[in-house]
Amino acid sequence: MAFGLSNDAKTRMVFVELKFNMNDFYSLKKLDLEGKVEGSSQILSDIPPIYKRYLFIFKTERLQEAISRLYRMVPKIQSNYFALDINLLKENYF
Repeated sequence: MAFGLSNDAKTRMVFVELKFNMNDFYSLKKLDLEGKVEGSSQILSDIPPIYKRYLFIFKTERLQEAISRLYRMVPKIQSNYFALDINLLKENYF
C-alpha cells in the first residue's frame, strides 16, 4: 500500500506494508522487507519521488516485539525501516 504525502514544497509517495497477521517475528527477514520496498519502487518508478521512510504496520499489542525485531535484525537493516501501529500511522501522517 502507498499514499501521497505533501507539504508546500514536496510531494512524495510513502510505502506502507500491513503486517497485522504477523505472529512469528523471527520469520521477519531483512531480505523480505528490502524486497518489498524494491518491488514497490520498481512498480511506482520515482514519480512522485518515494519517501525514504518505509513503514510496516503491526497490531498495537505486538508493536514492541516488531520494533525489537527490526532493531536486532542480523544482518542489520537500514534505519529508515519503521515499525508502527495504526494509531501511530494516523498520528504521524494524517
